[in-house]
Amino acid sequence: MKKPEFIIISIDDLKNVFSDEIRSQLKSFSERFKPVEPEEFITVETLCKEYHIHRSTAHKYSKEGILKKYSLGGGRVLYKRSEVEAALIELK
Repeated sequence: MKKPEFIIISIDDLKNVFSDEIRSQLKSFSERFKPVEPEEFITVETLCKEYHIHRSTAHKYSKEGILKKYSLGGGRVLYKRSEVEAALIELK
């Protein structure tokens, strides 16, 4: 069985030890933590206006699997902006 050890430390030094450890843990946590951004959905109207495509082109891209469409019901079609941007092809 280990014998307890006692050390003498001032209150200020103890505060500094705790502060340094807490600061270190918070820094480590903040480096690993990335907040989740909410996904932005856009309507077919917004898609057509912002990306200069016709509504029939948006429908064609959805049919061909280039763009995935979503709906909350009621027939309103939505697209994830991140997926639309990922589908863009760089031209050389």
